[in-house]
Amino acid sequence: KNVKDLEDVVAGYKKAEIPLETMWTDIDYMHGYRDFTVDPVNFPADKMKNFIDTLHKNGQKYTMIIDPGIKIEKGYPAYDLGSEVGLRIKRQNKSNDVVGKVWPGSVNFPDWFHPKAFGWWYNQTKNFHQVIPFDGMWLDMNEISNFCNGDCADPPKPPKNLSKFDFNANYPPYLINNQGDKKANPLFARTISADSVHHGGILEYNTHNLFGYMESWATRDAMEKVR
Repeated sequence: KNVKDLEDVVAGYKKAEIPLETMWTDIDYMHGYRDFTVDPVNFPADKMKNFIDTLHKNGQKYTMIIDPGIKIEKGYPAYDLGSEVGLRIKRQNKSNDVVGKVWPGSVNFPDWFHPKAFGWWYNQTKNFHQVIPFDGMWLDMNEISNFCNGDCADPPKPPKNLSKFDFNANYPPYLINNQGDKKANPLFARTISADSVHHGGILEYNTHNLFGYMESWATRDAMEKVR
């Protein structure tokens, strides 16, 4: 609920003589579930910094959760800076950004294949580390998780008159048994459309399993620089 809850958890471990190396927090610490922010009421930056400083004095560390979905909101630095260089995954038309929906509402997703993506992620990490001195980032929702089936603004539609020689990334010839029902749960169920496009024209269909790996890579690089 708030910083006091975190302090009570740490105190409870100490009282019970249970070793505690790292304190973790889920998305509750964020301001409206926006990455690289803190809730100004329940998790204000000054109280969070004091809490983390106390952990460090006791030889403990602090890790917070980060999701890859960046809230679509002008004035939000992570969104604005990403917009400046156009480093988000695109729809099949290569002009519009993929729109997903997760905890903060409508979001875009970073395109780790974009040559400026790692630098953008580093800058967000560096700037937030100056607000609260965290020790690690817990990466979540990077399957990519999505509350829509495919692009929320332009969901895939079943192809008509598709011959065996045609290829549709959302409805390929071989369907995985997704969540136990490949008819009710197509390839893009609860993720982005498989025909989404990354920098260089790379299809999501061919790179889906690399998203989490590349986010981890970008995060490791960023953390090595800021700590």
